[in-house]
Amino acid sequence: MIESTAQERLDGPRPELLDAPPSTPPAPIDDVGALAVPVGRPAVTTTTIRPDQRPPMPLTAAVIGDSIAKSAREVVTDSIELEGVEVIAYDAEESRRMAVWGGRGLSSGVAAIDGVLDDDLEPELWVVALGTNDVGAGTDPATVQDHIDEVLDEIPDDADLFWVDTWVRDLEDRTDLFNVMIRDRLADRPNSWVLDWNTLAATDGLIIPDGVHLTPRGQLEFARMIGRALRDGFNLPRRADTP
Repeated sequence: MIESTAQERLDGPRPELLDAPPSTPPAPIDDVGALAVPVGRPAVTTTTIRPDQRPPMPLTAAVIGDSIAKSAREVVTDSIELEGVEVIAYDAEESRRMAVWGGRGLSSGVAAIDGVLDDDLEPELWVVALGTNDVGAGTDPATVQDHIDEVLDEIPDDADLFWVDTWVRDLEDRTDLFNVMIRDRLADRPNSWVLDWNTLAATDGLIIPDGVHLTPRGQLEFARMIGRALRDGFNLPRRADTP
């Protein structure tokens, strides 16, 4: 069997990535904006910002996440690298929380970020997909705020940042509160955006019956969202020899 290329994997949906027809027509996914209000910049969609006013496309990226990002690793890597950005680190684990160590050696998101930096890697873009397990654990809001700050404190101030917000179907109030806190915390950080997975995840066919994890089609759309965010938020890819 001939192995599919990165572009072919993202060009779908192919039949094997589609679930049974949804009970209601899905939203036009390609029209759903990947970026929420681009925090740290004027409150307009990035598609209205002239390309010459956008920051340059980063050359390298690191992805830090939980089981959602882990399940979509191949297509997320494809989606980022097709925009000319090299993924130099991808650390995503099931049940991972932002700053709390799990059992059986499960590291936190903070520890995963430290691990990338300890390897002397300096990604220009960090893609953080954390918070779902903190929502599920019922962590009190003050502690959630502290843990968000711990994650942000580990990421170098001059790096670009995408933080993917959360979707937990059966915990809507907690999910909404977490997503508000993420937007509030990133509002004063330059070159930072919240990626609006919460809106996109409500589309039929993207989430398995547990109300959290991704179907194969959901993995594809999760990855496409990150690719769209790169195209909407940054200028054309820059050459490696550009100062």
